[in-house]
Amino acid sequence: IHPMSKIQVKGLAAATCTQRVLVTLEELNVPYDLIPVDWLAGEHKTPEYLEKYQPFGKVPSLYDGDLHVFESRAMSQYIANQYGNGSTLYPSDPKKKAIVDTWISTDYSYWTSAATIVSELIFKAMRGQAPDEAVIAAKEPELFSTLEVLNKRLSSNKYLAGQDFTLADVFYAPYVQKLLSLPKYKEIVTEKYPHFDRWWNDVSSRASWKKVMNLASAK
Repeated sequence: IHPMSKIQVKGLAAATCTQRVLVTLEELNVPYDLIPVDWLAGEHKTPEYLEKYQPFGKVPSLYDGDLHVFESRAMSQYIANQYGNGSTLYPSDPKKKAIVDTWISTDYSYWTSAATIVSELIFKAMRGQAPDEAVIAAKEPELFSTLEVLNKRLSSNKYLAGQDFTLADVFYAPYVQKLLSLPKYKEIVTEKYPHFDRWWNDVSSRASWKKVMNLASAK
């Protein structure tokens, strides 16, 4: 099933949360229009934006006809439920879906350590600010313990929820990409977490991910 009119995503291809949604759309070949946000001008903080798109002043936001959804995971789950049509990306079987949902939950329960480190070392630098080394040092133990769990899981499963690529993999991907763009963490993952490294090489070579990375790097 394709939407009657194109899905509209208001966001930025370079933004981690928007990437989750765009990869989901690309995986399912659902047509969409990406409507950019003028981030530097502060469009996402204007009253009009808060009213029409995202009340918390974040990206992305989605319109499908008269349906408005914000929060990237909710948007991706809606897209997969509505347009997945038997896809293994977000299975309809309750037991299979429960496994996917479990690993989705670990993303926002435990992988936030990666998001914090990325924020300190990448996002702050983009704003001309220095990282807080104490914050990074405090978060690294959680990051490495989470990588230990993920590495063990991926030692006997091709993907996080089993043998099929699912939304659980999609949701982890943006902050994995950012984290592993930092040489220190790339080296640690390569040396200490080989199954996680193998998984990332697989995920990052998918056509959907490459397309979104190309969008993210386009000027």
